Amino acid sequence: MNFTTFLIGYGDQHNHGRGIYFVSASENHLQADLVFKCSEKPGALIQIDNQLLVSYQGEKGTGIYAFHISEENTLILNKQFELPYFITAFARSNMQNMLLGSSFYDGVDVLLRLTDEIEVIDVKAHQHRHRSEDKRQTAAHPHHIGMIPNTNLIYSVDMGADFVSLYALTDQGFTLKNDLLIDAPLGDGPRIMRIRKDGRFAYLLSEISNTVRVFAITADIETQGIHFTEIQRLSTLSPDTTVSNSPAACVMTDDEKYLVISNRGENSLVLFSINAENGHLKECDRIRTAATPRDVLLSGAQVLVAAQTANTLQLLSIDRDHHRFTEYDSTTAINPVAFIIQ
Repeated sequence: MNFTTFLIGYGDQHNHGRGIYFVSASENHLQADLVFKCSEKPGALIQIDNQLLVSYQGEKGTGIYAFHISEENTLILNKQFELPYFITAFARSNMQNMLLGSSFYDGVDVLLRLTDEIEVIDVKAHQHRHRSEDKRQTAAHPHHIGMIPNTNLIYSVDMGADFVSLYALTDQGFTLKNDLLIDAPLGDGPRIMRIRKDGRFAYLLSEISNTVRVFAITADIETQGIHFTEIQRLSTLSPDTTVSNSPAACVMTDDEKYLVISNRGENSLVLFSINAENGHLKECDRIRTAATPRDVLLSGAQVLVAAQTANTLQLLSIDRDHHRFTEYDSTTAINPVAFIIQ
């Protein structure tokens, strides 16, 4: 199976290799080419039709680059929009021309309207609560935002304050419904949450505690609310791991049969099978990666890993018959950190 994607690279200390890479995998061969160089720090990227949006932070401010993607997969810069926030995560909304974003630099969630311009429609600031002395918890740190399937509800995961909050989305903005949809344990550091398409189960990865928690999701008809009940909690680490670690990526296969998590420190990729009936996870395989696997992209059975400090991209696949990883190829990208949002 062949696939292509885009990737952000931070580059080296002299900004060499900083920008956007075009990545292609063909017959288990991997190639990455730097197609747009920039002096600003890129943050997050998402593709809307044939347009690629990339947030940035520079000496002169923050904003979003809007590129046209040609048929040859080259990037043509159309516009550069200034914004008051450095967007570190994007997510699609269920409303036309509306895009979700969050910024752990600014401690906010934002709703953006996309027309010929990109404008901020609404902003919600996260309230910080002291949780631990960890530097990641000295302020609000909204790290991931998304929509609960088949609803108009938005969730926002805050690593700094140990909570997942809930908003209701309208075409005018979003309203806070529950600031503690999930009240995580002290010092847990929730980073990313993935929810099954049927909206029955959620998987919350916590960076500081090195855990993944499984939640059953139920709706309350009387209050028109939604509830998350923890049903399982697993470590992302092997029992004999002694190194300092922080998990980074948490992605689900399209058929929702597997969850893949990366560990920075242990430098591993973990494959969990998902029980379709009760949502529970079972570890199937664990494989070593190059140093600091920060992000993971899945395309069918293929797995792409961005190993940040190793300056390496790795191509693997999931052997569904034996529930394990198979390694294929690797290539170079300077300080790779984030793939395109699917």
